Amino acid sequence: MGKLFISFLGTGKYASCLYKLNDNIYNTDFIQETLISYYCKDWHEENERIRIFYTKETQNSPQDGILSNYSRLNEKLQKFKNVQFVLIKSGKTEDELWEIFNIVNAEIKEGDEIYLDITHAFRFIPMLSCYLLNFAKIQKNITIKHINYGAYDARDENNIAPVYELSLFDHLFDWSIALDSFNVSGKADKINNILKRKKINAIKDESDDARYDIELSKLFENIDGFSQSLHLCHKSNIHKSIEYIQKNIVQNDSLDNNPRYQIQSSLLKDIKDTFYKFPTDASNADMYLAKWCIEHNLYQQAITITQQTFLSFMQKFLNDNGFKFSDSNNVLLKQHEVESKINGAISSYCNKDDESDDTLINSIKKILVKLNNNDILKSYKELKDIRNIVNHFNESDYKISTMQHNISKYINDITNFLANLEND
Repeated sequence: MGKLFISFLGTGKYASCLYKLNDNIYNTDFIQETLISYYCKDWHEENERIRIFYTKETQNSPQDGILSNYSRLNEKLQKFKNVQFVLIKSGKTEDELWEIFNIVNAEIKEGDEIYLDITHAFRFIPMLSCYLLNFAKIQKNITIKHINYGAYDARDENNIAPVYELSLFDHLFDWSIALDSFNVSGKADKINNILKRKKINAIKDESDDARYDIELSKLFENIDGFSQSLHLCHKSNIHKSIEYIQKNIVQNDSLDNNPRYQIQSSLLKDIKDTFYKFPTDASNADMYLAKWCIEHNLYQQAITITQQTFLSFMQKFLNDNGFKFSDSNNVLLKQHEVESKINGAISSYCNKDDESDDTLINSIKKILVKLNNNDILKSYKELKDIRNIVNHFNESDYKISTMQHNISKYINDITNFLANLEND
């Protein structure tokens, strides 16, 4: 894993001041010298690189008629290893902006730790670099260690200028990606990873904020567990996770006004709204789960949950009407055999087939009449046919948009049917 320091050099007049970074004071004209002295003083390996990006204007604009910023900084950085000055365009056109993007991106290697200085150059250059690094986090799995700004204009009466740590910008991007992943696909792993990092720091702290970080991390471990279980249709784990989440949602009202926790506070309110809506009875809870899957584009999981929930209902319905799932020798059928008979009977009933050679299927078809709802049986059959395409990787002319629409419709039909039974 390499390390990369990135900075941009402008044409402004850089005057000497005392830059303060943590408890260290650096007397210099250039924030780059301060940051490199602090972060990169022990960098000696080939993969530990310092890159200063500059334009022709920077190179050819002498200050006070003497030396350009390029020449002055180049001289100051001779004492450090692996320093390169990289020429970029000024960014006056869209093509030039893309060229800057590509040049900087080419310097970033897989897995790099990045140290970014956004103090100088045109204001859009640091902005572009932040978006570029966010792109590289996904493309090249980099880590942003520090984002710094040397606040020359904030000097005090002793000519001391603070150096601001702005890695918050990186954290906001992480939250944006994590929330988008959760909202679109129901995956909570990225949120969980953010909170795990906060938990590591919080364990060493005894403040209320630290306690909240630990509780929140534990909660999202279970939400992540719910998400992973849902992707695998692991029913028992799904319901255990839901039960834990409902009992342990952390909502500390005293932190609602804490600016550091506004994202978490808003997120928890959404989590509450989601998990408190799960019905208490099993079939309606499972169908609510199926609809939640649809909302998060988990169509295969939604189909599986709906099919198994409806089969459970049908098995109970048949039992209540005196049907016994046993063969001619009164040997009870195994569960997969029961489900196969019910599926076969529903398909035959909806297709209006003649009597089958299978006496059990014929018996089930006669009881299906008592359900007095041919439409719900047709919805289930159609959903089952789609399930065969999806789960068995079958070829089909089914258009994706039509399939998604129909899956939603059939699941909604079955959800309403089961809900109405509970209300009767």
